Amino acid sequence: MATSTFLGNATINITPTGGTPVDVSDQCTKCEVTVGYDYLESTAFGDTGHQATQGLQNVSVNLDLFISYGVGEIETLMAAMEPSPIPADVLARLNQPGVP
Repeated sequence: MATSTFLGNATINITPTGGTPVDVSDQCTKCEVTVGYDYLESTAFGDTGHQATQGLQNVSVNLDLFISYGVGEIETLMAAMEPSPIPADVLARLNQPGVP
């Protein structure tokens, strides 16, 4: 079962592998984080129904970004991450007073 969380007023930093963090908070309109688990069949001989157990965790992050051109902008960041998929670290944090 997947759970989705939508962050408003989030701080978004993207770090391409081997690169430096880029703050894209001002260019992001939506940040969606989805967490779920694989379904693993664990039915044994003699069971009267299907049994399942929790498998590996799946996490996905979807960002809606405005496109902007120039040094240090979204287009440059995406070009540095091509060809896809190149691993990148994404840090999304909700901006709330008192929340680290």
